[in-house]
Amino acid sequence: MIVGIATGLVLVGCGSSGGSGGSASTAASVESASASGAVAVEGDQPCRSGPPLTAGEGLAAGRFDKDDGVFGTVYNETGSTLWVKAWGGNEKWCRLDAGRGGAFGAGEHVNLLVSTGTRDTPGIRIYAWDPYWAGLPQVKTMYWTSSNSICGNGESWLDTGGLEENEENWLNGTEQGSVIVKRHPDSKSIAREWIGTSKADDWARIDLYVRSIGRCG
Repeated sequence: MIVGIATGLVLVGCGSSGGSGGSASTAASVESASASGAVAVEGDQPCRSGPPLTAGEGLAAGRFDKDDGVFGTVYNETGSTLWVKAWGGNEKWCRLDAGRGGAFGAGEHVNLLVSTGTRDTPGIRIYAWDPYWAGLPQVKTMYWTSSNSICGNGESWLDTGGLEENEENWLNGTEQGSVIVKRHPDSKSIAREWIGTSKADDWARIDLYVRSIGRCG
């Protein structure tokens, strides 16, 4: 059963389950009219692959003036084209071809949607954050369509728990798909290269490897 839901942060969905998620077929991109009246295809632009990032652009959602945050690369290892967007920025889709990576980053938390298309297609919501009060960075995933629907009405998110530096975790479920999470050692120089400010000196660098997209039902 698919349930519609708003785009705000939600970490509840349907019952979690084990097993590898199968990759869904790629869907067509959404067409939208440009200011000039010509038809443009949203998501036709490739995701930015590396630093430096600009706050509020692409997958660099949110602000860069926080003392805690997350940055890194989301990689497409599904073998098919995916589309990605981040809530809190311009919220526009970018194209992530098979074998490619898209750079992301934001203060405190990053909220990504990785999908097989841009209209009513299966996807994974990936929420990564570095708590400003205390504790270790953490990543959660759940089934989420590109039209902001979840699967069922139970709890459906998978959780890495607190990630130490150099720790790797595999989030894998039938509905949630398969995502390998890797936290790198903290590095002031790398953080400043990506974010461009000393505010990012303590930000967590986390890479996400999307192996498959889940399915509902």
